[in-house]
Amino acid sequence: MSGDYSRIRFDPRTDIASVWMQQGRVQLDSDWNEGMAALDRRLRAESVDTFGVQPVPGMRGVAVVSPQTPDAFKIEAAGGDMTIGRGRMYVDGLLAENHGGGAVEFDAVLAELRGQTALAYQQQPYFSAPPALPGGGPHLVYLEVWSRELTYLQRPEIVENAVGVDTTTRWQTVWQVRLLGNVGSVDCTTPDGQFPAWQALTQSSGGRLSIKAEGVPPDLDPCELPPSGGYRGLENQLYRIEIHDGGAVGAATFKWSRDNASVASPVVEIVSQTAAGTELKLASLGRDAVLRFNTGDWVEILDDRRELNGENGDPVLRRGVMRQITVDNARQTVQFSPALPADLIPAGGDDTLAARHTRVRRWDQQGTVRDVDGNVI
Repeated sequence: MSGDYSRIRFDPRTDIASVWMQQGRVQLDSDWNEGMAALDRRLRAESVDTFGVQPVPGMRGVAVVSPQTPDAFKIEAAGGDMTIGRGRMYVDGLLAENHGGGAVEFDAVLAELRGQTALAYQQQPYFSAPPALPGGGPHLVYLEVWSRELTYLQRPEIVENAVGVDTTTRWQTVWQVRLLGNVGSVDCTTPDGQFPAWQALTQSSGGRLSIKAEGVPPDLDPCELPPSGGYRGLENQLYRIEIHDGGAVGAATFKWSRDNASVASPVVEIVSQTAAGTELKLASLGRDAVLRFNTGDWVEILDDRRELNGENGDPVLRRGVMRQITVDNARQTVQFSPALPADLIPAGGDDTLAARHTRVRRWDQQGTVRDVDGNVI
């Protein structure tokens, strides 16, 4: 390679699927090249997995195993433990890949490194604390695959040292092998319709979102431009709405942001943690007077363990805790009450704030928010 490149950083073992530009940033050759490398690698892997080879349908017709890696996600149990076979599997179009464990070897087809052995259940790269394997049986073992967004908060190496600010984000394909324990008298031939536990696990959400524009009262000041003149603010606004706690009307809660929840910062230190509350030191309180944390803001505290493992091991509860903060500008800290729950406190050793990528992100609701009928949301 004789081109003038700043750096080559694509690593297929990180499972990066694509690179996304952000508004108002400089463009870097390394970001562009990493995105093209991810695309090229996906096309090459998909080509060698399909052309001239009859794909092998996976369980329940939603997955295809790569013939080049026929033991992909093959489950073997022995001695009270379980292993996951090395290889690639396509699940609803997403490429899930177990790069294997043990000593590494060179894959001559894709010109990259891979592990030589199957991966132990407890060593899954995106499941740091999988539940203990159950006794009894039988059990259903299933593969869950999804895409998650990575910013510089989860991958600090995204920030180019020569620039000093983040320029792009990443989409990463992650997977977890999970178990549905003690499923009763079912086997691999049982139709989905006769498997209530599996139906309950895989059913689509019934939640729906409806929005409408509210009329603006007429402005009687002749010096003011009418609302029909369009948005006149200085900031671009990309609205994001998320369900925080599911449930029935009146019980479910949501959070929203005008900035796509992009106002965020890594947590560098837990200054204090008592029964009365918590104080966190942040890497930054914000970029400017608008895109920053202020006293009275509602924020979400989250880390990779919560995002990937779910709260208390529940994969549905992949969200942080909401707290209203008081900001100390001089100390670059935020304080809030009640205190952080125990599962968001690192245990020490290799389990640190940096390893967990503990972060705080701002949401925009403040005070009491009401709907058009005056009911508290």
